[in-house]
Amino acid sequence: ERSVSISPEVKFSTAIALSLTICPHSAALIVQVSYSTYAVELLVNDSLFIDTDALAKQLPLPQMVMQDLIRIIHATIEAFNALDALLISYSPLVVTAENTLLALNVDCFIDEKALFRSRMLAACYDPFSQSKQERIATNFDLSYTPLDGDVGLIVSGRGLALALIDSLASCGIKAANLIDLGRGVSKDRMNAALRLIISKKPLKAVVIYLFPGVANALILAQDLRHILQYAKILCPIIVRIEGENMKAAQHVFSCSNISFCQDFAAVLTAVATRVKDGHIN
Repeated sequence: ERSVSISPEVKFSTAIALSLTICPHSAALIVQVSYSTYAVELLVNDSLFIDTDALAKQLPLPQMVMQDLIRIIHATIEAFNALDALLISYSPLVVTAENTLLALNVDCFIDEKALFRSRMLAACYDPFSQSKQERIATNFDLSYTPLDGDVGLIVSGRGLALALIDSLASCGIKAANLIDLGRGVSKDRMNAALRLIISKKPLKAVVIYLFPGVANALILAQDLRHILQYAKILCPIIVRIEGENMKAAQHVFSCSNISFCQDFAAVLTAVATRVKDGHIN
């Protein structure tokens, strides 16, 4: 059940933007504060020390407002860590007639992978706020990224995904839906990944590039062939599986329209050839 609360009218003189996010180069938090023509960015490390003097020098706010701002920053840092947040943004904080700060709007983005640590947050999860594709990805623990290219990608590992996208781009080919299976490659998750891949049409090719880790590549190849027999994928499929029994896995696809590649370069060559041939799913 959803409800909407309407607050009374608020009169204010100044609006302040405040946001916290994770520094991409370290474990520190980035605190950004701005209003009018002034802006400050602070790094907060594990000690949670905030350079209040630097903040006060760069933001000419009344003392009472500054004290309130520092209090809110400290409280937001605690909430950020407790909630496993990726971003908390106040847009805006306003200075009321009493020289206090009031949050008119707060956006909080939570790391979905950390929901299992908080029953309260998990209970707030609304699956209907996501698209059909995103709900499938969530149910099967898939990392799903919709892109606007022509070649669908199913991979096991974010690094491999980025390498494929960059290498295809250098050949003038754009990736379409990207699905990262991570290290847990199973038949059910592979089936769900293929359903997501073909949800975007038309595709000129689909690349399945997997490192199953300690799993048997032959068994994975057999499961994949069985799934593909019933999947309505008409465009070329390029497969690369690295692991135990890799040569035996290659023979699984020898009597099919699936191209099994020996290495990364062969995958790129196969994709470029199929795309130039103009295949459409």
